[in-house]
Amino acid sequence: MMKEKEKQSLDLPISSLTKHYSPENKLLLSCIRYQLNSATASDVRDLLKRDLHWDILVSNAVRQNVFMLVYKTLKINNSKFIPSSVFERMEIEAQKRMTYNLFLTHKLFQVLNLFAEHNIQAIPFKGPIWAQLAYGNMGLREFSDLDVLVRPQDFSKAKDVLIEQGYYDKNFGANEKSLGEAQMVLPDRRTNIDVHYKLTPRDFYLQVETESFFEDLQTLSLLGKKIATFSPENSLAISYLQGTKDSWNSLKRICDFGRLIQTYPEANWQEVIARCQTDENDRVFLLGIAIAQTYLQISLPEIFSDKLKQFPEVLKVARQHKEYMYHKNMEYGYIFFIISLWERRENTLWSRLQYLLKIIFRVNASDRELFPLPDLLFFVYYPLRIVRLIGKHKISKEKISSLWNLFKS
Repeated sequence: MMKEKEKQSLDLPISSLTKHYSPENKLLLSCIRYQLNSATASDVRDLLKRDLHWDILVSNAVRQNVFMLVYKTLKINNSKFIPSSVFERMEIEAQKRMTYNLFLTHKLFQVLNLFAEHNIQAIPFKGPIWAQLAYGNMGLREFSDLDVLVRPQDFSKAKDVLIEQGYYDKNFGANEKSLGEAQMVLPDRRTNIDVHYKLTPRDFYLQVETESFFEDLQTLSLLGKKIATFSPENSLAISYLQGTKDSWNSLKRICDFGRLIQTYPEANWQEVIARCQTDENDRVFLLGIAIAQTYLQISLPEIFSDKLKQFPEVLKVARQHKEYMYHKNMEYGYIFFIISLWERRENTLWSRLQYLLKIIFRVNASDRELFPLPDLLFFVYYPLRIVRLIGKHKISKEKISSLWNLFKS
C-alpha cells in the first residue's frame, strides 16, 4: 500500500519539489512550467530576484534544447532583472534560432512537394509540426532537423529522390536496418532530413508497426500552408516513443510529451497505448507519464492519476530521474541507461544484471575509433571500454552507489 507521502507527491508545490536545486535549475524549471501553464509569473519573478549565475542557466537551457522556452518566459516576466549584456546575447541567439526554424520549415514544404510529385506519402512529425501542434508557436520549440515517416516500400525511393536533389546519406547506410531511418543531408550541412520507415530501433523493447499511423491523419495549418500530419493519438504515441527510447534524457523530449498531453486532454488513451504495442500496466509507459508530470507539474488524464497510485515504484523512479538530472548538475548521463532497462526485461535482479552487463561490454564504433585494434586483439576492447565509460561519465563511488540504489528498485 502506498505511503501517504507518496500519495501526495503529485500535488507538491514547485518550491517543495525543487528545494534542493540550485537557483538556476529552479528558474529553468519554472520558465518551462510557465510556458506549459503550470507555474505562475510570480514563481518566475521570485527566482529572478535571486543571485543567479546566468551563464549556467543559459548553458543548461541550450544543452537541454529548451532555450526558446526559457527566453520567451524571461522576456515576458520582468527582463529588467536580467543583466542587459546577458539579455542582449539571449535575444541575438533567439533570433538566430527562430530564423533557422523558418528556414527548415520552408525546406520541409519543398521536400513534401517533392515526395508528392513522386507519389511518396511522407508524414512529417517533430520539428515545425510539433512546434505548431503542441506549443502553437513556431518560436517556442527549437529544432535542428526534419523528420518524415514513409512506408517501408517507399524508403529506398525516398532516398533516391533526395539524392537527385543533392542530398547524401550521412551515415552511408550504416545502422539503417537497425534504426529504420536514414539521415539525409545537403553538402552545406544546414538541412538534415531524417527519413524513417520505422518508429523504434530494432533492439527497442517495443516493436511498433507503422502502417496504421498512415490511416488516421489530421490537417495542420503551418505558415499558411495545409500539412497532413498524425492524429492526436498517434502524435502522443510517437512523442512517448521518442522520449522513452532515449530514456527521457533531455528536457525537450519531456516538454514535447507534456505539452501534447495538455493539448489533447480528450485523447483516446487506449488507442495511444495500443499504437505503442503495449498496455496500461506497462511500467515503462507509466514512467514516461510520471516523468512528464514530475518535471512539469501538469494535470494528468484521470486514467493515469489512478493508475500511478497502483505503482508507487514508478513515481519513485520518476523522482530519482529528476534528482539525478538536476540536483547532480546534469552529470548523470549514464543513469538513463539504467532507467531504460528498468522494466524492459523480466523483473528480477539477475535479469537486470545480465542486461546491464550487455550494456557495459557492448563495444561500439566509438570504442573502435578511439582504440583501433586488429580483430585478433578484440578482447582488449572490454577493459578499455570500462575505462572509457568511467572517464566519460566521471563515475565515482557516490555515483555507483546511487546507480545501484536505482537499479535494484
